[in-house]
Amino acid sequence: MSGGVLKQVQKPLFILLFLWFSTACIKGDGDNVLSASSVNFIPFTVLSTSPADGAVSIASEATISLSFSEPIDFSTLTVNSNTAQCMGSVQVSNNNFASCIHILPTINAFGNNTAILTPTSVLVAGQTYKLRTSALIKSIAGKAIKSAYSHVFGFGVSGDNDMPTIQSVSPTDDANEVVPSSSINVTFSEPMDAGSIDTNTENTECSGALQVTSDSFSTCVKMASSPIPSSGARTFTIIPASDLAPGATYKFKIAGTIRDQYVPTSGPFKTITERTNSFTVAKARTIKLTWAKSPATAVNKAGGGYRVYYSMTQNFNIDTVTSINVPYISGASAPTEKVITIYKKGIWYFKIKAYSLTNLIGSDTSAEVSMNVE
Repeated sequence: MSGGVLKQVQKPLFILLFLWFSTACIKGDGDNVLSASSVNFIPFTVLSTSPADGAVSIASEATISLSFSEPIDFSTLTVNSNTAQCMGSVQVSNNNFASCIHILPTINAFGNNTAILTPTSVLVAGQTYKLRTSALIKSIAGKAIKSAYSHVFGFGVSGDNDMPTIQSVSPTDDANEVVPSSSINVTFSEPMDAGSIDTNTENTECSGALQVTSDSFSTCVKMASSPIPSSGARTFTIIPASDLAPGATYKFKIAGTIRDQYVPTSGPFKTITERTNSFTVAKARTIKLTWAKSPATAVNKAGGGYRVYYSMTQNFNIDTVTSINVPYISGASAPTEKVITIYKKGIWYFKIKAYSLTNLIGSDTSAEVSMNVE
């Protein structure tokens, strides 16, 4: 019987000795020590997303973030920024990944554990979006993500119960002294459907949702391009193909066919109330400027001349304002006078600077002078 008991004692003792040996430090050459406890076996995973899976009533301007269990190797976190294809290691879609939305390059935050994604346009109200990752994302330590992550329910963007309105128009209604080269813009209360906002770019017919006329819409101003969206599709700008006529009064129509971005499941689109503004373009005012001749020989021969700078801001910086070049043409000296056209009345400020072929930047700027333009 004693032999049998001995065998039962020896077996657990052997196991204990093996476990002690397997967890002990293993020493090699020198002082390098490898401990099993020093190896990190925690998997690299997605901890959370914002918006969370199943979230509702998310703002259309929301950004999207992913938080990971460890700092991210951002070179492995790629997004689709210029096509409708579902590309990159992080993708966002509102049609179960038949196509994906455009996303700006990622921004890291919070110790590099969080990636922030910004859609290139606002999310569509009333739609549900899903986020997914591929298994290509790695941590800074080189760990591959344990498994690809995907929303099950997605997150819902707030529906739209409000009718869009016009917040502002420039030039404002009944504005005067509008510069002939002015662009025209309208800002709405919410992101609008760019497909519903067009203008005439071919001829002088009155067509499109944005129209500008000086003859009560018998003809309309031709625009240089389609309306240009900005501020998250809230503001749209049109630019006349040529300057507006000085002294003329124009009307600007904003058609009631313009709609917001929300696509209703039933019923009509939500559109704005039609509106027409008017504004008057400033008349042309000509003024003659004269100045003393520079004694520098190089100014008064080929390659020399003067620059005239002007602004309605006192003590202006010449690098930030309009300027006119008055070059040497012939004769004994460069011209010392210039007739310029100004469209806004009020006090204007002027400075002169001489330059030459060997000093194109020019000499010291003259003292500032002012003139009241009526």
